[in-house]
Amino acid sequence: MERVSTLGRNDNQKNITIYNVLDEMARILYDTYSGDYIIRGSYAIRNYLLNVNHAELVRTTTDIDLYWISRPTLTKIANEFHEILSEKSDLSLRYEKIAERGRHNDFQTGRLFYHVTGEDADYNVNIDLHYMSTANRKEIQSGVENTLYVSPTTIIADKVSISASEVIKERIHDLYDIYVLSNYFDFNLQKVSELCRGRVTRIGEAIFILRSDVYNELKQRYDNNAKLHSLLVEFEDVFNRTIEFTTAIYTYIFNGGNNKHWQPDKSRWL
Repeated sequence: MERVSTLGRNDNQKNITIYNVLDEMARILYDTYSGDYIIRGSYAIRNYLLNVNHAELVRTTTDIDLYWISRPTLTKIANEFHEILSEKSDLSLRYEKIAERGRHNDFQTGRLFYHVTGEDADYNVNIDLHYMSTANRKEIQSGVENTLYVSPTTIIADKVSISASEVIKERIHDLYDIYVLSNYFDFNLQKVSELCRGRVTRIGEAIFILRSDVYNELKQRYDNNAKLHSLLVEFEDVFNRTIEFTTAIYTYIFNGGNNKHWQPDKSRWL
């Protein structure tokens, strides 16, 4: 997997960064379980930003989110992957599984937690696991070394759905993800709306992100998390882009209308 060792660094940061660790985990995942999983979430967004030469916008994360399409592999990874990671580490790191969440013998969703140590490295990282049957596969695309990633359309639909509810207050980085994805990728209104449909609900008649009283609270939460997550864009820009992008989707979901296409260079649905 491609490595970017300087992302999000500061003068006090270790030589082995969290990105080095996640990249190593992704490489060993590919070497061991290729074909059994699809990468989703922030690590997939990172891949797409690297492909359009905007590594500087990659935000900090401590996990790799995966859709698995093989139930037997889910049980195996829960039991053995920490040992495989330590054996195959090019960085001479030790991966200790410190906790797990979920039932891996009848698996739908869960998380594996690791403590990673080595010379100049001490991190807690995790792998989010979600079972996805072949019949329910999302849109996927190939990435580095033909690794499979959930498409930008599927990723942004997840973020738009979350933005409709108060959950966004606890996942403020999702607004940042909407900003960066809508800045560099085009989208089909009908496709995004169909992926959101059934997940977007209104409190009374209001979508949460569109309420007139949420700006200040969301800004405070964003500013408080900016350093932790390396959110490098001012909240006002992120919020305005999110409103411009999501309003048409919510309108289409509830009222229908003509299909449109998002043009990132114009920041508009046309």
